[in-house]
Amino acid sequence: MNKQQTAAPRVAVIGAGMAGVICAERLQAAGWSVTLMDKARGTGGRLSSRRLEGVPFDLGAQVIQAQHADFVAQLAEWEDKGWVLPWPEEQGWCAVPRMSGLTRQISAGVPFEPSCRIVRIERVEQTWRLEDDQQRLWSDFDHLVLALPAPQAAVLLEKVAPAWAAQAASIALQPCWTAYFRLDPSAALPAVSSLPRATPLAQTTPSPDAGELGLRRWTCQTAKPSWRESTDAALWVVEANAAWSAAHLETPPAQVAEALFDLWKQVVGQPQLTRPVHLAAHRWLYALTASVCASPYWSSSVHEVEVAAGLHLCGDYFQRTGVEGAYLSGRALAEALIDAQQG
Repeated sequence: MNKQQTAAPRVAVIGAGMAGVICAERLQAAGWSVTLMDKARGTGGRLSSRRLEGVPFDLGAQVIQAQHADFVAQLAEWEDKGWVLPWPEEQGWCAVPRMSGLTRQISAGVPFEPSCRIVRIERVEQTWRLEDDQQRLWSDFDHLVLALPAPQAAVLLEKVAPAWAAQAASIALQPCWTAYFRLDPSAALPAVSSLPRATPLAQTTPSPDAGELGLRRWTCQTAKPSWRESTDAALWVVEANAAWSAAHLETPPAQVAEALFDLWKQVVGQPQLTRPVHLAAHRWLYALTASVCASPYWSSSVHEVEVAAGLHLCGDYFQRTGVEGAYLSGRALAEALIDAQQG
């Protein structure tokens, strides 16, 4: 990793969710030397998917919604490329073939280091050096972008930017337990269209009963326009609301999965359903952003702040939340860095 081999700015982007991949892609397109890193085995962040007994489920965001004109235009471009499809019933879009597919398409061609959990960052001789949990060192970066949930960014910032660490630690994020399951296809299952629907994410909890019981939304995976793997209508993802998730934060996943399945049966009026063929749960510790910052990103190169040079943050806690907020923050940071570099 010899900095003198290239005149292009070298940047490490930690976090391969929407904010990280769009920032990395834009910087690489502008000629920067980019390394994208994530603790997971692939890109996606809260757009990630997982297979259960060979069957794929979207575990994070179920639908992408847009209000900002720039993001609406970007989704139209992605739709033309076949990366997303409109989902009129949910007032948004879904990625093809699964939600994580969108970040893979965006970051295709960007050097990516998966299963790389960065545990320490430091400024050494005017460059950034990183250490992961396997004690590997990554060095000689002119710039460092943290595209992580605010609490995770706060931990890395403690020694190099304590003021930013304190600000990041004060940003409120809420947890979300998610159960995902496949019902027995041989059982007498109700038509998806006959079940009570959860309202789109942009609106409120689906019903007073659902909210009181602890559910935020539920989604039939095969009802998505992008579903291509089977016609099995027995695949569901059920999300608990923030209050229920917080109250059961340390409950074992197997117990959470059973509890959320039972709550879902009650809410949709199907108490006769037997235990699913496959049933599991995933805990999103930092799922829902409850407060946002006034600026679209933080950058030592753009803002007059007393932190080490070349340090930047982006994510869905800057001005807007969700996939849209992450996209707008990552894009805005990349454009600001490119403009500053071109001077």
